Amino acid sequence: MAILGLAAARNGLPGWVAAIPIPLYVWPVQTIIVFGLGAYFLDVTRFYAYGVLYGLPLPVGILLVKNTGLTGLSSMAITFGVPAGLMVLIGVVLFIRFLREYPVPAQGPPPEEAFDVNR
Repeated sequence: MAILGLAAARNGLPGWVAAIPIPLYVWPVQTIIVFGLGAYFLDVTRFYAYGVLYGLPLPVGILLVKNTGLTGLSSMAITFGVPAGLMVLIGVVLFIRFLREYPVPAQGPPPEEAFDVNR
């Protein structure tokens, strides 16, 4: 997208390239690929879903503006708000699970073993 933007700024794009709705194609593909690579290499399967949730709102919002009576701001608020809410909900659930598995220690000073650097 940056290369196309620089080419357009310097000497303009050909008509056939300017007619292609680039965000509808490039944005979802690049985000799904980047998050998919992160999911694969970090072995975190939920990153695949995050890639889809992060990549689809822009083209869906553009399609909503073109095909419904929604304004750009309202369609983007809907299409970005729903996936963001799902991601936050997943994060809260994972945080609660983490706190249940590793509860906050009781009051008092830490044990002496915590300061032993030679363990």
